[in-house]
Order: sequence, then structure tokens, then C-alpha cells
Amino acid sequence: MNNYIIKNGLPLLPSREERYPFGALEIGQCFEFQLHQVGEVRSAAQYVGKKLGRSFSVRKDKLAGVGRCQRTA
Repeated sequence: MNNYIIKNGLPLLPSREERYPFGALEIGQCFEFQLHQVGEVRSAAQYVGKKLGRSFSVRKDKLAGVGRCQRTA
């Protein structure tokens, strides 16, 4: 049998909607993030897009060294 330690009072982790500004974006606006976060942002954009009825485009800009997420509809 495993011994698990139960802890109280730990803060909740932010949800996908809170971690990135998907809800604040108007059509044509975008936000930038670090390249290593592309997979995480792409997954969150798909999840939040279905939930809010919006669509987002996530792309890498290797010349600038950043990723961008743009609201498309």
C-alpha cells in the first residue's frame, strides 16, 4: 500500500483561460510567447476556442524568436 501525504492550503493553478489572454483578443489581435511554449499554447487555443466558439491561429516566427497566437474568428 502506498503512503500518500495530504496537504491543505495550496493555491489552485490557473486554468487555460486565465493563463493566456484568449478572452481579451478581438479578431486580428495577437499575443506573443516563447517558442518552447508553442505546443502548450496550441493545445490551450484549441480547447478555449471550442469552449468560447472562437478560432485562433498559433504560429512560430523563427526570425523574431517568438510564437504568436492570433484570433481569426
